Amino acid sequence: LMGEILPQMPIKIQRDIKRAIKEEKERHRREAQNRPTEEREIDHLFEENIEENTDKIARRFFSGEFQHREYVIKKIRETNAEVQHRLEQAIREKQEALLNDLQKRKPENTFVYLIRQEDFANKQFFFKIGQTKNPGRRLRELQTGNPHLLHLWAAMSFPKTAAARQKEKYLHGVCQPWRGHGEWFRGHARKELLRVEGLTPYFNIPRGFRLSNAP
Repeated sequence: LMGEILPQMPIKIQRDIKRAIKEEKERHRREAQNRPTEEREIDHLFEENIEENTDKIARRFFSGEFQHREYVIKKIRETNAEVQHRLEQAIREKQEALLNDLQKRKPENTFVYLIRQEDFANKQFFFKIGQTKNPGRRLRELQTGNPHLLHLWAAMSFPKTAAARQKEKYLHGVCQPWRGHGEWFRGHARKELLRVEGLTPYFNIPRGFRLSNAP
């Protein structure tokens, strides 16, 4: 349509429009170049055959920092229900493999955990903030009967249970404005949690790490 209308416009207006189009293309090119390499690689996995890349996508879910996991979640939300279900299953399997090695680290400690419930179809999520000696077992208990994907988003380890309880109570207070039901909080609490706490992802698979090599 523009190709038909443009020649009929005054020369000056034609030049202005062409310049604006060129500048817009250049802006998009610069934005694409400036995007993190991690995001471009994740895009590539989703643009190819997702069925073949399911395992790689699930691995990316547990690798890198929070922003990488958030970007994978964003891409999953953009897929259809069938693909979402397939990826949920792959993420559950990957998480289970990681959980099998979890208790070997510091089994005597108490953890304050943040378990995140994903609802990919409705593009929303909730957090549960609690404390336990065994985050893996707690996750499995909560997952039973829950139709949505649960994953350990973050956790903090304490040598004494009293300190863990104090931290749990503090985080409940921080997230009080977003409390849903009991120890569950709406996803909007995420930004506040990251602001007040030096949280790191609970699972973080280094690039090239093979789950089969886990000790």
